[in-house]
Parts: sequence; structure tokens; C-alpha cells
Amino acid sequence: MSRLNDFLLKLGLKIEDLRPEEKETYQKMEETLTEEMTIDKILEFIIGELARIQQEFAGNETSIEKDFLFKAQIRNYTALKYYIESPKLAKEKLEEYLRNLNPK
Repeated sequence: MSRLNDFLLKLGLKIEDLRPEEKETYQKMEETLTEEMTIDKILEFIIGELARIQQEFAGNETSIEKDFLFKAQIRNYTALKYYIESPKLAKEKLEEYLRNLNPK
């Protein structure tokens, strides 16, 4: 049994008692609890956030404060993306370098 199901039972509810929209919400919550976080999922999230922020930044007339906030968010997400991807990029560059070496 999941923690979510245990919570329902403490409330005196069963999954079968839920309305269709509540069951849908329950399923989404259950998926969230069981989903495994991976580096690829984190990168996917960061890339999505960067696209969203850039779209907002480009599409709206903003105040100086909002402009500053958008730029800061873009810098932060870009830095996170770089830090997550840099070991993989370093490995790829080293492997490429070693493939191109011509030992005698």
C-alpha cells in the first residue's frame, strides 16, 4: 500500500469511493510519488523552464523589476543546466581526444 492510500484510509475513504475527477487526481499524485527522478528529467525540466521564461521575457512589456527577475532566472537555470551537463560533456571530449590520438 502506498502512503497516499494509507492517507485515504485514515480519512475513511477508499479509492472506489472517489469521484472520477478525484480518481484522476489520485492517479497523478500516485505517479508523482512513485516516479523516479533522473538527471534527464531534471534537464528536461530546466530546458522547459528556460523556454517558458524566455518566451515570457520576449513577449511581454515588463517593468525593470520583472526584467531583472527574468534575467536572473535565465542565468540561474542556464548555470544549473551547465553544471549538470558538464561532466557528460567532459567525458565526451576526453573520449573524442583519446580516439583521435595515434599511439605509436
